[in-house]
Amino acid sequence: MAIPFARSKKLFVAVSGSESSRHLALSAGADQFIDYQKQDYVEVLKDFDYVIDTRGASEFRKELRVLKPGGKLLSLNAGPNARFAIQHGGFSTLQRLLFGVIGMPFDIAAHLQRKTYDFLYVQPNGKQLKNITQWIDEAGIKPTIDSTFAFRQVNEAIAKIAKGKAQGKILMTIQEGETT
Repeated sequence: MAIPFARSKKLFVAVSGSESSRHLALSAGADQFIDYQKQDYVEVLKDFDYVIDTRGASEFRKELRVLKPGGKLLSLNAGPNARFAIQHGGFSTLQRLLFGVIGMPFDIAAHLQRKTYDFLYVQPNGKQLKNITQWIDEAGIKPTIDSTFAFRQVNEAIAKIAKGKAQGKILMTIQEGETT
């Protein structure tokens, strides 16, 4: 969903992945695809406004290099920081302190380069899901479906997901009267 969302905001979208994911990324709207097995995205991409990190702390410093000064790195994996705790509330003083300590190396590294680090924890939130659903409907986004399995094939579906080779969503169908 990140690619069509960014494209709906008129952003240029570059994606790094394996050659097997090229078609999926480009068909979702990516403007540029970089095969990480042939090229290092840091050598190709420069002066981006935003980077969405799905790899975590191991790629953090490389991702910062892609951003221009004032750019923002949004991580789904690297670690929460104090800003995350403040923005999302509901955390105890100890949790806010721990998030501040965990995120400090990321915040400092970003700050030294005049960039911003934010962390996003996606959670099942009815209001958030309603907003996303509305945007998907309005934008006419169609999900990419890799395959569909009957509920009785749940083990096969899980095995496919575990292999990490799905090119889209895996769906499960439940027929009336089907039991676990």
